[in-house]
Amino acid sequence: MIRSLSWGRQGVRAILRLVLTLFTVSSLVFFILRIIPGDPARAVLGMQADQAAVEEFQSRHGLDKPIVYQYLSWLTGSLTLDFGTSFANGRPVFQAIAGRLGVTVFLALGGMVCALVIALPGGVAGASKPWTARDSLLMAVAHGIMAFPEFWIAMVLVLVFSVGLGILPLFGSGSPAHFILPIVALGLNRAPVLFRAIRGALIQEAAKPYVLFYYGAGVSSRRIMWRFLLPNAALSLVTMAAIQFGYLLGGAVIVEQVFALPGLGRLLLSSITARDLPVIQGGVFLAAGVFSLVGILADTLQGLLFPQLRRGRQG
Repeated sequence: MIRSLSWGRQGVRAILRLVLTLFTVSSLVFFILRIIPGDPARAVLGMQADQAAVEEFQSRHGLDKPIVYQYLSWLTGSLTLDFGTSFANGRPVFQAIAGRLGVTVFLALGGMVCALVIALPGGVAGASKPWTARDSLLMAVAHGIMAFPEFWIAMVLVLVFSVGLGILPLFGSGSPAHFILPIVALGLNRAPVLFRAIRGALIQEAAKPYVLFYYGAGVSSRRIMWRFLLPNAALSLVTMAAIQFGYLLGGAVIVEQVFALPGLGRLLLSSITARDLPVIQGGVFLAAGVFSLVGILADTLQGLLFPQLRRGRQG
């Protein structure tokens, strides 16, 4: 009974955080888009459009209404995922975004898996013998990769594996092979951050007294690492992975452009150029929702892995 009440309170707090995050993000985006100079009607119809056509466009999309009315209309519609219709093609915004969001989330999840595959063995190798030549080399490589943004890594991968070797497709999304290079580009960009987090958490955990006790009892270093250090360092890893997922969503915007993938990021960039306000607002709203849900899942996973942490918060 007590455990059920605890999970219930945690669930209510998570929902309240989600609602507050979506409200804050959507409100900021709405008003920032209204402050930016430029007329959406002129951007869609062209600068040569006559005034009658501009006024008809503004009336059809409610742009002639007071800003407060527009905001309340947007806010109430977003509660039911009704983001209006696109200025550019008249399609419902949710339909336009739904097919694109899956590609972006898939890229971010794939990039996270790729980053963990690279960072976890590297972090274990570095923390096993810290401040040695091996650890210094791994740190140097990580810092070197961190100096390059996603688009630069993506371009290098294209030049090597698509243009040079010709073993992977260049652009598009017609097959699973088209997603290999984008996922690797995202994973390589985030792997150094996760590597440093894993390495630091393991080194910090290894300095605790119980580890010295196990060493003194003759327990092997490998068993201590995999049986005790990694599970106990998982808390910081889960938190860091959830934070990095947000960066991966942002990085996917650039990577989608490089590889011409039909994701949410590419749609948002084209919508920003066209001043398609409903698509921009809906896309940012859903992206913020996905990121918030990942944070809630990370908190839930922490509660499952470390129930004593949840009890400590309650106390």
